[in-house]
Amino acid sequence: MACEDKKSCDRLSLLTQTTKSMNFYTLFNPVRKKRGRLFKVLLVMKLVIILITVACLQVSARVLAQKVTLDVKDAPLEQVFNDIKRQTGYIFFYESNVLNGTSRVSINVKNADLRDVLDLCFKGQPLVYTIAGNTIGIKKREIPPLVQEKPQQSKDVTGRISNKAGEPLAGATVTIKRTKSGTLADANGSFTVRGVSSTDTLIFSFIGYSSLSVRVGNETVFKVTLEETSNKLDQVVVRAYGQTTQRLATGNIARVTAEEIGKQPIMNPLLALQGQVPGLEITTNSGYLSGPVKVELRGRNSITNNTISDPLYIIDGVPLTVVNVGGSFYGSGSSGFIQNGMAGPAGGQSALFSLEPADIESIEVLKDGDATAIYGSRAANGVILITTKKGKAGKTQFSVNATEGLSEVTRHWDMLNTQQYLQMRQEAFKNDGVTPTVGNAPDLLVWDTNRYTDWQKFLWGNTGKSTDVQTSLSGGDALTVFRIAAGYHRVTEITTTSGANENTSVSFNLSHHTRNQKFSVSFTTNYSYSNVNMISIPNGAAILPPDAPSVYDGSGNLNYAEWDAKVGSFPFGNLLQPYDSKTNFLTTNLTLNYNILKGFVIRTSMGYNNAQATQTSFIPIASLDPASNPTGSSSFGNNSNHNLIVEPQLEYNGIIGRGKLNILLGGSYQKNTTDGLQVNGIGYTNDALLRTITNAPHVISNDNYGEYKYVAAFGRLGYNWDNKYILNLNARRDGASSFGPGNQFGNFGSLGAAWILSEEGFIKRFLPSFISFFKLRGSYGTTGGDIGNSYAYLSRWSGNNLYTYNGVSPLVPLQHANTDYHWQVNRKLEGALDLGFLKDRINLNIAYYRDRCDNQLVNFPTAEFTGFTSVIANSPANVENTGWEFLVSANIIDAKNFHWSMNFNTGFNQNKLLSYPNLALSPYANQYRIGQPLNISWALHMTGVDPQTGQYTYKDRNHDGLITLDYSIPPGTGDDDQYPIVLTPKFTGGLTNSFSYKRWNMSFLLYFKKQIGLNAFLASQLPGSMHNQSVYVFQNSWQKPGDITGVARLTTISATSDSYLGSSDGIYTDASFIRVSNLSVSYNLPDVIGKKLGLTGLNIFLHTNNLFTITKYKGIDPDVQNFGGLPPAKTIVIGINCNF
Repeated sequence: MACEDKKSCDRLSLLTQTTKSMNFYTLFNPVRKKRGRLFKVLLVMKLVIILITVACLQVSARVLAQKVTLDVKDAPLEQVFNDIKRQTGYIFFYESNVLNGTSRVSINVKNADLRDVLDLCFKGQPLVYTIAGNTIGIKKREIPPLVQEKPQQSKDVTGRISNKAGEPLAGATVTIKRTKSGTLADANGSFTVRGVSSTDTLIFSFIGYSSLSVRVGNETVFKVTLEETSNKLDQVVVRAYGQTTQRLATGNIARVTAEEIGKQPIMNPLLALQGQVPGLEITTNSGYLSGPVKVELRGRNSITNNTISDPLYIIDGVPLTVVNVGGSFYGSGSSGFIQNGMAGPAGGQSALFSLEPADIESIEVLKDGDATAIYGSRAANGVILITTKKGKAGKTQFSVNATEGLSEVTRHWDMLNTQQYLQMRQEAFKNDGVTPTVGNAPDLLVWDTNRYTDWQKFLWGNTGKSTDVQTSLSGGDALTVFRIAAGYHRVTEITTTSGANENTSVSFNLSHHTRNQKFSVSFTTNYSYSNVNMISIPNGAAILPPDAPSVYDGSGNLNYAEWDAKVGSFPFGNLLQPYDSKTNFLTTNLTLNYNILKGFVIRTSMGYNNAQATQTSFIPIASLDPASNPTGSSSFGNNSNHNLIVEPQLEYNGIIGRGKLNILLGGSYQKNTTDGLQVNGIGYTNDALLRTITNAPHVISNDNYGEYKYVAAFGRLGYNWDNKYILNLNARRDGASSFGPGNQFGNFGSLGAAWILSEEGFIKRFLPSFISFFKLRGSYGTTGGDIGNSYAYLSRWSGNNLYTYNGVSPLVPLQHANTDYHWQVNRKLEGALDLGFLKDRINLNIAYYRDRCDNQLVNFPTAEFTGFTSVIANSPANVENTGWEFLVSANIIDAKNFHWSMNFNTGFNQNKLLSYPNLALSPYANQYRIGQPLNISWALHMTGVDPQTGQYTYKDRNHDGLITLDYSIPPGTGDDDQYPIVLTPKFTGGLTNSFSYKRWNMSFLLYFKKQIGLNAFLASQLPGSMHNQSVYVFQNSWQKPGDITGVARLTTISATSDSYLGSSDGIYTDASFIRVSNLSVSYNLPDVIGKKLGLTGLNIFLHTNNLFTITKYKGIDPDVQNFGGLPPAKTIVIGINCNF
């Protein structure tokens, strides 16, 4: 119990004072003097002493009689005192600040004496106790004055810090534990610490390495070797223009490692991020491996559908910028390197398809303002940093990784066979009261009704094959390291006609330091050649009637003649219309570093990437209906994308007080040119002439060109005080050629801070022992964006493909100029909690964010009578994304022969239009609502099927007795009966588990998404029309009055209720799923086998992708919501990895 006031404590102190010394001979044998006053006094004192002694003996006996049972571990003293008080009734008195600076105690006793327990409590504590009655007094231990000694002589110590390979760790921190002061190692890893005593302990630390504590003793020279850490919190994480760790980061950075990427048999590294990063949504838009990939981080920002959500991609410090001169769409993502309008069957080609996944060391995803603001205007949608593999010092090592695999569709649509299909058609005609004729029912009266064709197997029933061989040679010493790699990857499509994807890659990295480590140079280059050939799968061909005629006639030609009896056109002409795309992609970076002074580094980074994509597409006469006397046509495309960037930088790292200071100043110059050319030849009279444009009777050409120049100045100020308080400031000023005079420059910046509470002494004492790490962090920052289209502020004219008039070539305007548009600004706010448990074996991250985007640049719709349908302008819309993200990583079991680790992540995002002044007068009045998400669809509410008529019924919102779709007014107002449907996923995430037992390793990744999607069955063709249907629709359709069903009657004539279905929520359903995205099993063969083969390591493995999906979705796959569309394939590969 603490004293209530100072006087009480003083009285207690006097009460519990003990006699320092006493002469018992004098007490019991007093000097013989005259019996007088003095003698009487001595007699009284003797009596008092005897009484006190007896009282003390009684108290001692009482104390010894008290028994205490305790079992506490790492408990504060106050808790122990309360336990003793509860068992014995003794009261503790002490000043409120007496327990400051005391240590926690661990005691396990049973029926022990009170004094023995108290001795255990106060062992090693700066306290003493006394017992008086039933009171235990506590006070600070009095430290007697020390005998004047000669002060211990201080000294200077020196040394060098390196890793196990002997490479110096420039910038490593050396700290005196006693004073918290220290220094940084220079470029050679050398250090000098002054004023050190022999009893001091030095702490050596470096990012990505385990800290090392060394007692000084008599040593003056130290050679320190640090080992790489296995603690996830301390592993290196790449950030903008530098490195950090999760322990010390003030921003939100997610990391996917080379090991995680290597387990997935993919060609596009973006797909490796699916389910790995909370808040990041990766969506493939087709079954083609080279096709565009939609990437969206923390929700949608733009109100226009012409703006993509892709983040900024940076490969080894070089931005991969593509000016979207060919047009892009929010729903499908960037068309990548294809910018000439000749998108091909896949709708474009992802720019990252040309980067070999095996060459990637890590991918970092930068999310919040603190992590992204230093990239300024280009970071509106976040940043993805891709770091390729580099050489490592050590013995030269040669590695070969080879795989062979198969791919096929995960499942097929459960369609009607011929007899079921004919029954469906006959029932539909019966319901309509219509007699089938040759004109409206060739499938019943003309075609062979005993024929059955499974169109799914015909189109994509093939088994795709994959071959992948990757080799690398790496090594070096403390001064020079290198890595050379080459690879070949080929995957054939699951389509039965043709289709293959090839990627050949070569990469090289060289890093060199001078002997004094003052100057270093690093050169990295990656080159790839990809070849893609494909055909366009006939849209909706999978739902053709099963008794339809064969595709080819007896002569092997397309069977146009027999299909003429079918209503509609022949859908298989494109099976003979090939498309090819060949891409050469080069990205390279040269970085020069010079240490001008201790702590000062001047650096220049120069980067360049170039992509050249050529395309050919042919429509031969053989693919067209001969009855129409056709001619052939050809298309030749060329796409060129160049990026040049130069970034000089000056960086300082130093120790100020008990903190580490980092200052970065830099500039950036970037130039990008994107060019897309398409030349079309028409009128070919012979297919043998198609391959050259010069043989074309008529030529039409189209050219898209964009040039983009960008300059910037940026800086960062970071300060880390004693690994407790961390501050990070970023600032950037950008200038871009996308804007007109007066609007070319914009300012951006951020503030990030972190407080590591688990390093605070006064907090650490109250934390439970199982909490090993406790950090709070927050950030606020601004990023920006530009429209990406150059010269939008100018009037542009062209005379391309126009007829002359009186010999004069006319000119027409190409765009509506706007000189007033300016930078858009994104404001990012985030707060987060990081926790580590059980010595960081379990880590938890919880983050809340709020991102707002206003003044956003859009293609603002305009009335057509102005001459243009849109103009680039700043929209007054303010869009907000808020959400929570959770990330858990755990080393659950870490035994000698068995290891089990787990990672779980999920993200919840809420998107809404926060404000839009005068929305009712804007072009978006009928599309958006204040307070509603951007990804909404307005639809009627389907209430079911009328049991009497078999027709769909809908809710009458305004109770006027009518179902009305009025597109002239905002939906859901007036007479319009529509309701909003939110299409944004509620949450996404992933769960990874990794196991190892002796030489065996296994891991799997589950990717999950909670979403609403199109009902592939009801959103397809009218049930009963001349299109095949699913067994589900056929078996659940209405047949007679009184039937309670979810599918209307079969019919060949679309009634109003049928046409309303496509405008209702009846075509939407729960499309949530859990997908086994990856399963990997590997075995490391014993070393003795490898040595016999001359190997240092030998590993065999099996990797899978998209193995199976758990879902209630009725379609073939919840990500393929168009009925009859090409499903994603599952891939299984086996391989071997050899190290020499």
